[in-house]
Amino acid sequence: MPRLLVMGAKTLKTGGEGFRPYNPVNGPFYPAVDVAPCPTDPKLGHVLGKAIAVGYRNIGEGHKAHYRVWPGRCVTYDDATEKSTFRQREWYLPKERLLIVDQWATPGLATVLKNATWES
Repeated sequence: MPRLLVMGAKTLKTGGEGFRPYNPVNGPFYPAVDVAPCPTDPKLGHVLGKAIAVGYRNIGEGHKAHYRVWPGRCVTYDDATEKSTFRQREWYLPKERLLIVDQWATPGLATVLKNATWES
């Protein structure tokens, strides 16, 4: 089921691999100690590689996010045969303790986030 994940401080405390605190420098959002289900087919597991895009992106005016794109492979549980691929895009705002994760290449999402408005 396609979805966009938006998480706050509580989830980020255990959002890194092995339930460590999330930090985009250390790796992707992956709150697990084993192979997590593939976002496109839960009968498969997914494996994330090294970031293929690293930088910063504006999320509305005055808010800069750490931006990463992690390549993902959907594999069989028995012999790790690759069945499909995806990209996990992440926007992390450390000051706000907010993380946005997109595993579905949501059309227009980057533009929506760039033009977001913030309430004070």
